Amino acid sequence: AIRKCGINGFNELRYKLMQPNENKDLVSINEIMNKSLIEATNVLERISLADILKIVDAIRATKSSKIYVFARGLTEHVAQEFSLKLELLDYNVTQTGDPNIMRSVSKNLRKENLILIFSLNGQTHELIESAQNANLVNAKVITCCCSDKSPLLEYSTHYLIGYKHSHVSIKEFEVTSRVPLYIISRIIIDYLAEQSKT
Repeated sequence: AIRKCGINGFNELRYKLMQPNENKDLVSINEIMNKSLIEATNVLERISLADILKIVDAIRATKSSKIYVFARGLTEHVAQEFSLKLELLDYNVTQTGDPNIMRSVSKNLRKENLILIFSLNGQTHELIESAQNANLVNAKVITCCCSDKSPLLEYSTHYLIGYKHSHVSIKEFEVTSRVPLYIISRIIIDYLAEQSKT
């Protein structure tokens, strides 16, 4: 029966039976890599150069004032890296993920201050409240998130909306990829760095 199928023996049969599993693994890896490619491509397609330049100009205009960078959860890692790079470019920056500090700071803002908010879904209550508080004193709010339905957008002077892939690897927890936010933060920092050279 094996020979009638064009297979020379049990060893070759075992090998052929193993091949679909190897191909399945390759397909799975390709799907995972494709997810990152889709996120990156969609982020780059969604954001406009005009919006990036407005945000860069708003940040540069605040160079002599205080910039506050707010984020919660895993997005705090994006905010920390972004804040560090702003500091390296000589900006006066404070970054926090603490909701009590956010509330307190946002209630005591001055018009010349700027709040930059990173949020994956744009639904975090403390971030929305901070944006509202900033809005009341006409302080600028810049939001970087991945939802065009976020209430944050209503209180933002400028915003960039990334793309969040619908496939989530670990469904029990909110640990969705922050790759889109990292891409957005990198673009802003790179433009700021480029303009600081001129």
